[in-house]
Order: sequence, then C-alpha cells, then structure tokens
Amino acid sequence: MSGKELKDILASKGIFQKDIAEKLNMTKSGFSQLLQAKDVKTGLLESICRVLNVKLNFFYEGTEYIESNIVIRKEDFEHLSTKIEQIHKTCEEMKDKD
Repeated sequence: MSGKELKDILASKGIFQKDIAEKLNMTKSGFSQLLQAKDVKTGLLESICRVLNVKLNFFYEGTEYIESNIVIRKEDFEHLSTKIEQIHKTCEEMKDKD
C-alpha cells in the first residue's frame, strides 16, 4: 500500500494524521514523512492498527486483498446463538402464559 493510499483511507474514515502521530509519539511532520513512501511498511500499519484498536484488514476493506464475504467470528456466532435461544425461550414462556 502506498502512503497516498493510506492517507486517503485515513481521511475517508475521518481519522486525522495529527491524532495518529500523537498516539505514536511522533510529530505530525514525522508521520507525514512516513506517508510519502511508495510502499508503507507493514510495521507502520501494525502500529497504526494498535493505536486505532483495529485489525489490519481495516485498511484493505473494499480492495482486491479482502474478500467481500461477511465473516463472523466463532465467538460472535456463539454469543448470537445464545441470545436467539434466550429470545425463543422467552417467547415460548409468554405463549404458554396466554
């Protein structure tokens, strides 16, 4: 990913370079200089991910590098299944009361 692409992604998501620079203990100009690269180093992307609390695919969403299929983590699926079971049980109990 080029620095220009990274800048565009950050801007499109409303993320300011100065805020990331601050969280990385850098000056805005120092961070901006890193974004001049033709190929941004993975280490920089990982550092940005840490300060934004996002996964690396945050930067590749909607590109050829990420499948467009929606993926649900196993933990999220299990949590959702539990909630659906609770709702179903509550509905059955309400039905039995009528």
